[in-house]
Amino acid sequence: MVEQRFCKPSIGVRFSGGAPMHITHLIPTYNEAENVVLLIPSLQKLYSKNPKNEFTTVFVDDSNDNTPKIINAFQKKDKSIKLITGPHRGLGAAVIFGYKYTLKNFKPDIVVTNEADFAYDHAKIPLMVKLIEQGFDVVVASRHVPGGTTMGWTWSRHLNHWAANTLFADWIARGNYVSDHNGAFRAIRVKGVLDQIKWKGFPTGFAFFNYLLFKLHQINPQFYEFPTVYSFRARGESKVSFNLKYLTSYLKNVGEYIWVCLKIRRLSS
Repeated sequence: MVEQRFCKPSIGVRFSGGAPMHITHLIPTYNEAENVVLLIPSLQKLYSKNPKNEFTTVFVDDSNDNTPKIINAFQKKDKSIKLITGPHRGLGAAVIFGYKYTLKNFKPDIVVTNEADFAYDHAKIPLMVKLIEQGFDVVVASRHVPGGTTMGWTWSRHLNHWAANTLFADWIARGNYVSDHNGAFRAIRVKGVLDQIKWKGFPTGFAFFNYLLFKLHQINPQFYEFPTVYSFRARGESKVSFNLKYLTSYLKNVGEYIWVCLKIRRLSS
């Protein structure tokens, strides 16, 4: 059962008559070869079951493993698969680059962002699209509404998430417009919402997701959160962890996240 939060949809911004829409699915990847080889066929199957709408999957990649080679092999056979590469210097920077590229080149009606590691159930994308068709502007997969939860997390991951989502995003930044501030799985209407965002000054690390919701909130859109089960990855390495391999970038991202939450509080005062 879907948990509705906050606003009723804006009837005036519904898509007329259930007309076909163009949905871009934006996925940042960094060394996700084990996952993308399984993810792309799964997405292709999902899209084939929803023929009314046009789907384009855009991978924003900065890997040093076989991830780009695998995506490129699928891209040659499927024109709906797009690969853009380059040194993005952070998760947020990669997603911003992807948003800009997508809005410029594909003119989508909706942009869905997600992770490549199967942490979220991408089978929920049709539900997210339907909710935007009904008039919602920002649809967020939430671990913090009734029915939402996490699976397979270590105590350190729970602590990390509590500090980021509850202590800083909820209590310090006072972000009461959603309950889950940092999840990547969300769908956003383009016209009048995403196309109003100015990307200058955005954080380049994982604080990006929290800050984007704040900037969207300033536009006064209709938010909707539905419960999701977030599962810890079964393949590949987590980049948001105390892993020594990523410790330097992790600490840099933590510092940026704290600064962003303080900035949001100041701008909200």
